[in-house]
Amino acid sequence: NGARPAESPTTSTPTANGARADGESASRTTPNGAATSSPANSASAGDTRFEEAAALASEHRRVSASLLQRRMRIGLPRAERLIDQLEQAGIVAPSEGGPSREVLQRAEPVALD
Repeated sequence: NGARPAESPTTSTPTANGARADGESASRTTPNGAATSSPANSASAGDTRFEEAAALASEHRRVSASLLQRRMRIGLPRAERLIDQLEQAGIVAPSEGGPSREVLQRAEPVALD
């Protein structure tokens, strides 16, 4: 009849970075054929620019994905993931409904002589 079969709820399609949409680990195959596993949505997997985002956040009272986008020249999805990682690390407060987050760990001001 031409109808497509329904997908089972346990089936998951890998995302662009190889993570599964359901949050489970995704397997990859290396060029030599060995299988590797990467945790999905894990702070331990981290972003290569996390330290840069943390330093930038520590210079401000509030930080937003928009600020990270502009200063780091990155896209919105990556900026939002970095904000989530900063929250998990205890650097920024949870969202209060607005676009910006309070910075909990600020850099000490440098005294100018």
